[in-house]
Amino acid sequence: MSGGGAQRGKQQASLIIISALLQLINEGRYNMDGLRRKVAAIQAGEAAADSGDTAPAPKRTIHRYLERLRNAGFPVVYENGVYQFAPGYVFGRLHLDESQAAQLVLLQSTARNINIGIGGNIEELISQFLSQNADPATEKALQRYAFLDLRLPKTDMEPRDRETLELVRKAMVQHQRLRFRYVDKFGNVSHRDVNPYGCRISEGRVYLFAYDNDKRAIRIFAIDNISSVEISPHRFGMPPDFDIARYGQDSLSGLYDNDADRQQVVVYVRKEVAKHALARTRGVRHDAVQREDGGAEITFLSPQPDEIIEWAFGYGPAATIVGPPEMVQRATTLLAQMQSAYAAHLPRRAASS
Repeated sequence: MSGGGAQRGKQQASLIIISALLQLINEGRYNMDGLRRKVAAIQAGEAAADSGDTAPAPKRTIHRYLERLRNAGFPVVYENGVYQFAPGYVFGRLHLDESQAAQLVLLQSTARNINIGIGGNIEELISQFLSQNADPATEKALQRYAFLDLRLPKTDMEPRDRETLELVRKAMVQHQRLRFRYVDKFGNVSHRDVNPYGCRISEGRVYLFAYDNDKRAIRIFAIDNISSVEISPHRFGMPPDFDIARYGQDSLSGLYDNDADRQQVVVYVRKEVAKHALARTRGVRHDAVQREDGGAEITFLSPQPDEIIEWAFGYGPAATIVGPPEMVQRATTLLAQMQSAYAAHLPRRAASS
């Protein structure tokens, strides 16, 4: 691990332990030995906080964190055999500025994805703390930065891609422009200067939604196709009308702009696949009509018609593009291209029969 990565790891561990201690002290049920066991369990990443397999944390470690809390203004006292806050003290309503809110969302996301727990996990602890203490302005700021809270795919990302994602998210939090090298799906190489707006996961890949300062339009970049990332000192302002949750809601992948010209595509799915097909369209605006034969006719208004047609192809002969005529023709053209591609791999005699 690089020096910077090691330092970030220490900072995250420290934040997690401090957050946990605040909750434990607020409960007012633990003496020094209890706090030592809980902290050791967190550091070991164990779900069972009272497991006897982990040695308690050193007393000096606990004293150091308690002193940091006192220096930060928390009235931690030791009374009646337990650590607690001074009588009459309650957490004030928490107020975070936008930068602090963004950092807290990142901490929650990091905790979820590295799976550190204390009788559950730090994500639940932070959520509980916020639900009890966040003021309205803070709640609004947290909602604004919800796009930073990525549920990373279960499949492992390459270490290089995780480092790229970390730099991208850092730039998003600080509203700084990014420069990077990009290779598109056709192998074309370009160098981009963008304002990073947010990230989304689609079919196991992480995508960056950003305003391209050269193209003067929002573009979408696969994180694993980005390299040579640099955070620019130039800052940008988030457009108040951009909402990543709504962007792309009319496309199955969520990667196509709602504001693009939309075209109608009508798909008929047979009875044996109708339930599965309808389940896959949840969250995407469409109209569905059940047929008497048990099948369904699904009408989309899509910014990327080929996406719908290719989705239907995935059901083989159990799904058919039935309208409008130009989409039936487009599907026929794509099928002819597919047939030609497959024919190239057949023996000559079979291809000509």
